[in-house]
Amino acid sequence: MSKIKITVINTGGTFNKVYNTIKGHLDVKSDNSSLDNIIKYCHNVEFEIDNIISKDSLEITNVDRHLMLKHIKEAKTQ
Repeated sequence: MSKIKITVINTGGTFNKVYNTIKGHLDVKSDNSSLDNIIKYCHNVEFEIDNIISKDSLEITNVDRHLMLKHIKEAKTQ
């Protein structure tokens, strides 16, 4: 049985937020650690993670949206 292949376009936000105790606010990390913890429990699925921006959704601009659309159109998986 072949694995299902899924591309996850990581833009930061909820999955990547960590509380910065020094600055007293939430920061958005630019790595995959949160997603890696989630997808390790998915079996028979092969994930490709595409990190394109590291922003909270409230900070995403139209330029970012166009970048996301470009990556969606170019994705080779679902």
